[in-house]
Parts: sequence; structure tokens; C-alpha cells
Amino acid sequence: MFEQVYDFFLKPRARHPAQWEPAYVAMQLGFVAGGFGLVGRDLLIMVTVDRWLPIVTTEIAFAFIIGVGFLLHTIGFAASGVILACLAGVGSATGFIILTGWHTAFYLWYVNLAVLLLAVPIRFWVKWSIAVCFTGLYCFAYLKLAYITPLVELPELTTQILALSNILGALLILGLPMLLYSTQLERQKQVVNEAKSELEEKHRDLVSSLNYAARIQRTILTSEEAVQQVFPGSFIFWRPQNIVGGDAYFMRRPMSGSGAMFGVYDCTGHGVPGAFMTLLAERALDAGVEANKDEDDNAVRAGAILSHVDEFIRTVVNADALASSNDGMDAFLLDYRPGETSFYASANFKVFAQVGDGFTELESDEASIGYRMEAGEEAPSYRTLPLDLSQAACLVIVSDGILDQKGGAKGLSLGRRRLKDLLEKALVDDAGSSRLDAPQLMSAIEQYQGNEEQRDDMTLIVLSLVS
Repeated sequence: MFEQVYDFFLKPRARHPAQWEPAYVAMQLGFVAGGFGLVGRDLLIMVTVDRWLPIVTTEIAFAFIIGVGFLLHTIGFAASGVILACLAGVGSATGFIILTGWHTAFYLWYVNLAVLLLAVPIRFWVKWSIAVCFTGLYCFAYLKLAYITPLVELPELTTQILALSNILGALLILGLPMLLYSTQLERQKQVVNEAKSELEEKHRDLVSSLNYAARIQRTILTSEEAVQQVFPGSFIFWRPQNIVGGDAYFMRRPMSGSGAMFGVYDCTGHGVPGAFMTLLAERALDAGVEANKDEDDNAVRAGAILSHVDEFIRTVVNADALASSNDGMDAFLLDYRPGETSFYASANFKVFAQVGDGFTELESDEASIGYRMEAGEEAPSYRTLPLDLSQAACLVIVSDGILDQKGGAKGLSLGRRRLKDLLEKALVDDAGSSRLDAPQLMSAIEQYQGNEEQRDDMTLIVLSLVS
């Protein structure tokens, strides 16, 4: 029985506004305190005043309205219940003043006004609109009622007891809820602070783990020094979205002779899942390079390596046809042969070659690598295309994190057209020939991004082909 009463009166209903929950119990106890104060005042009047009927009748009428407000507050209509009860409190005080004189109950106006302003979490403009109305009504009532002869004369002792009890009751009605409210808020603040501390600690642990994972991921990336040995003057910008990511690049040089196999790949996802995919992709590329190291025909080697990677990922990662995930990657692979025709294979990757003062986008196969195939679908094949680099100054390799990055005045993706414009604007004169200023290009891309959040892992590599 006690638990049922407790649940009904002291636990907020489902429709009760969430922002009111800390004040719920305090407001309920405020109603109860006000009710006891009203009953005590009426009993005192019934005992000490001969003509008590008009006063008690008026009090009971407004007490009924306050009870309706209490019930509304209990079942979840919080604002309506409290405002109705406060208005009834003002009405009760007004009736008491008319019957017994201004000096007996004028401070009850302040009580109801204070409840609205201090204890009721409703909209600011609603609070103060009601407060202005209360104040105006108070002034009007004072002018009209302050000097009228009371309809019922109260004994001096009763008046003094009423004054004292009303002041104590007002303190109880306001003080008890506010004390409970502040205590509950303090308790909630403590819970929030503990949760915040726990989250901050977990966040620090997570960031620490990601930083450690980033160091591991960087071990699979070819060092910039090694790249500079083959492509002097090159530029590498690699920035994962979340410390680690799904973009990576690699380079393998033959045991003898010049040249190199240079690749850039963009795996499904970013963050930790993408980083795991780069580890598998690097393993697959190494296996593909090893499997084709004795291939004498340069015209098929790059495409054969990508086909090997495609089969590897589909077999290792996407073997389960019922799995919800379907992971793969896009890639560009350059079989660099200095002094002769080079070759490349591209699986849905954007690469631009600088020739003179312009940039030409290299042809690419549309099929990505490693994704699960439908029944009856044939595995994609990747062409090995010749690439005459004798007239090219550099190759600009970009992942889709660069092209899809939103920015500019309208918040649009950078896209290929804008990127080509930025490429041409980043050309500088270098001893009579045009040279791409890669840091200036990257600065222009970041300026276009502005305050927009980074959407994906971003990789931009400029391979310099000028000795």
C-alpha cells in the first residue's frame, strides 16, 4: 500500500517533462505543506472566530482548485498544475483579505509569486508575464482593499497567530521544496560529474589506444625518405579522419635495377575498421607483388597485381556470403620505369598528370577491389595501361576524402573540377618551367574546407618526376 502511494505521488509520470523531474518531489511536498497550512489556518479560525463560515467556505473553494492543480501535476501536466495552484493561492489570499483585512494575508501574494519565479521551470517569458500580471493585480488590490473595513473581525491573538503561522507556512512551502530541489540537483550534479570523469578517462584510454594503433599503422607506410630516393621532391599528405584510417600507400623496389612499384589505396570505412583493412590490403599487395615478380611482360604486371589483391580480399574478408559487411578498396598502382615507358593500373582512383601548364586525369577502371559478387557475376579484371612520363612533371594522386570534402561558401564537395582549378593555381614558375607547389595546393584545399568537419580520411600525394 505504501509503495503504491509512493509510486503515485512521488514518481513522475511518463508525460512529465524531463526538465521538471529534479523538482518533482520538491513540488509535491510543497503542495502537501500548503495543504496542511490551509487546514491549520481554517481550524484556528473555526475555533477562535464566531463568523467563520464565509472564511472557511472561501478557503475550501480555492483549496479544491489547488487540489485540482496538485492532481494535474501528479499525473504529468506539470506546468498547468503549478500555475493553476498558484492562481488559486492568489485567489484564496484575495478572499481572505476582503473578509479579514489587508494585514492578515497580503504576504501570501509574495509566496505564490515566488513559487512561480523560483520553483517552476517553465519558459522565461511565461514566468515573467504571469509575474507582471500578479504584480499589477497586487497593486490594484492594495489600492482598492487596503483601507476597507473587514467583513469579519478577527481577535487580535488570532491575527497574530495567523501572521506568524502564515510566515512560517510560507517559509515551509518555499523552503522545503527548494531545499529538496537543491539537494536533488546537487546529487544529480555529482552523478553527472562522476559520469563525466569516467567518460573522460575512457576517452583518454581510447585516444591513447588509437595513438598506439596509429604508430602501428604507420609502420606499413613507406617512409618519406624512401619515396624521396625514387621520386625526389615529392610531397605526401596523409591525414586519417580519426587518428587511424582506411587510406594508405606503399612502395616496393626490386632487388636489382631501378624503378619501383608505388601504390595508394583507400579501403572501406575509416577509423579502426579502415585501419584493419589497410593491414590486410598491404599484405595482399605484397603477396601480389611477390606473385608477379618474375613476370617479364611489364604491360600486364600492375593489373595482375590488382587482380591478385581483388581475389585475396574477396576470399579472406568477404568469404561469408551471409555476413552483413562487404568490404573492399579502391587503388592506384604505378609500375615506375625511369627512362622508359611506365605502366599503371587504377581501380576507381583519381590521378592527375601534370604536362606543361595543364593537368590530365588518367584513365581508370570503374570496378573497385574485393567486394562480394552476386551469383553468376564474373570477377573484375584490371587493365595495365602504358604511361609515358617523359613529358610529365608530376603525378597527383588523391583519395576520395579530398574530392568529397565539403567546404566553400555553399558547403559543396570539392570535386574534380575545383581540384583542377586549385592545381592550376598552385603552379609556380621554376627556371622557365611550371612546377606544382604542393604545400600551396594543400593549403588551398584546407582553406576551401574552412570550418567544415573532415568527412573522410584524406590522402594527397604528389610524385615528382623531374630529376
